[in-house]
Amino acid sequence: MKLIENIITILEQAKRFGAIDFINDVGKRVWEYFQKDYDLGYSDEHPDVIAKVLHRMNTGTAPKIALVGMTSAGKSSLINALFGKSISEVQRTADTTSCVLVAEFPSGLLIYDTPGLAGDEQLGYENITRLFLEIPQEEDATQFSAVPFQEKPPEIIDLSTDQLPKLDAILFLVDISRTLNKYQNKALRGFFLELKNRFGDHIVIAGTHLDELNKLSDQERQVQLESYNKIFDNHLAAVSSVSGEGLSELIIKLFCIMPQKVPPAKLQESLISARKLNRFSFVIKESSNLLAEIILLKGNQVNDIKAAYLWLFALICKHDSVDENTWLSCNGDALKIADKAIEAGRKQYKTTRPPEDLLEKLQAFLGKSFQTSVIETKPLGIDGLQELLPGVYELLYVLINVTNPKYNVLKIDKLLSLKASEIEKFAQQNNIEKLAYQIGEILQQLFEEDSTDFHTQSKQTEQIGLRVLVHMEEIKDEVFRNGEFAGTSNAYRRLEGFQLNIDPPIPGLSIKYMAHLQEKCDVPWVSEGEFIGTRGEWRRLEGFAIELTGVAAKSHNIFYRCRMQGIGDSRIYSNGQFCGSRGQSRAIEGIQVWLEQK
Repeated sequence: MKLIENIITILEQAKRFGAIDFINDVGKRVWEYFQKDYDLGYSDEHPDVIAKVLHRMNTGTAPKIALVGMTSAGKSSLINALFGKSISEVQRTADTTSCVLVAEFPSGLLIYDTPGLAGDEQLGYENITRLFLEIPQEEDATQFSAVPFQEKPPEIIDLSTDQLPKLDAILFLVDISRTLNKYQNKALRGFFLELKNRFGDHIVIAGTHLDELNKLSDQERQVQLESYNKIFDNHLAAVSSVSGEGLSELIIKLFCIMPQKVPPAKLQESLISARKLNRFSFVIKESSNLLAEIILLKGNQVNDIKAAYLWLFALICKHDSVDENTWLSCNGDALKIADKAIEAGRKQYKTTRPPEDLLEKLQAFLGKSFQTSVIETKPLGIDGLQELLPGVYELLYVLINVTNPKYNVLKIDKLLSLKASEIEKFAQQNNIEKLAYQIGEILQQLFEEDSTDFHTQSKQTEQIGLRVLVHMEEIKDEVFRNGEFAGTSNAYRRLEGFQLNIDPPIPGLSIKYMAHLQEKCDVPWVSEGEFIGTRGEWRRLEGFAIELTGVAAKSHNIFYRCRMQGIGDSRIYSNGQFCGSRGQSRAIEGIQVWLEQK
């Protein structure tokens, strides 16, 4: 059954007619049904978008962290400093000498406390830890075939290897106030490499007792830190459970290594208020990661795009404790936005086709050619992001209590244009991590308290003079000013050329520009004040780029966009980026150019 067509069609129609109560009722029924009967092993071959989103809302898992460390490394003190309760308080026992102890915190976070390393070699309790972590046991110590495991004191059970929990992260503790001999150094290094081989980047190294280390001289302290950093490839986070020094950095490291299936908010929920990072930074990072994944999807992955964007809306609502009904009342906007973004991943063009019947073959023989429409799909990229980002910003702004002025789409488009080259580069590389970082910077900037109001910026741009001359089909030359739309809104006259001047001049600042013309392809860059294009040749302008030059260029931005035949307004481009099209025979009907101080 194609549930996607049924549910989405019904919800979109209901949204159109304002039937919010009906939408809520449908959402509730779907929610209840899939909570009860939804197969956890669902397949993307049947992309039931609404059900998938509601399912994901209900199945976010809290992290499972194994606590590993040298004996007397201060494990319980560190957990107490991070989460407000020591393991002994949660579990009412602190005896992890000979078993793995699990402590569950209110958020669902699970900490597995393991026997200390470098303990009694004859008893071989380190091998319990090794077996639990699924790394080879030490050969010259007692071997274990099952893990002694304490979930509810005082009962200890044996876990076989196929019963071991799937860990999300390892928190490895070492007492950096201790001076190691070469044998301890070698053993610790070897254990770290085994962990790295097993868990990859999902390991955080915490160097405890930093307060004790700080009592040494600067030189002694530096030597000690360097020796430990050498063991752990400079991944050590030095902390003090007493003073709190370094705890924020440690939290960030834990947050960054969590796998995708673990919502960062689940870890953040567990942190006591005194140690919580800004909640908003978690929302920004999660939203940026999902947006990065979405814009790498292609225009033919319709259901995946809709599901991911709906999930993003749901995720933001969850951070603000919004119930499912409230989220469902705004999902129509999410679907509408996703539909626009999907179009950014589709390119339609005409191509020659062979004649299909006898008549067409005769016509082809006489020289007639036949064309057909072809739709080519590509990743949504920055054009898709231009559609998706404002919706995310709008929802964040409404749900999260901020005092900043609310920005319009133009402000968001301008910030996107400044990041466009980096975003496009990382999208081509499929580098989600760096792509998410660039998107996160834009979102963060939109909510920074010291951000300048866009309306204030608009007033500043009015003081900067820019003369924009365009030559329009059958209308000849017309002059426009900074930020004005240079073209016709209703007559649909194509542009054939343009000329730019900074007026009045700004010392140390000039402009150069290039164009892509019908049949002539790219025309070389020209300097400020020169006309580029043609007059009276009926040769359309199809694309262009503008760049600032001179010593004052670093303190200004040039923004521009165009109106393309059959498409409408493009996104905003800046500082040398190409705007328009190549090889599509698509005329530009107008341009908008404005110069701003940074």
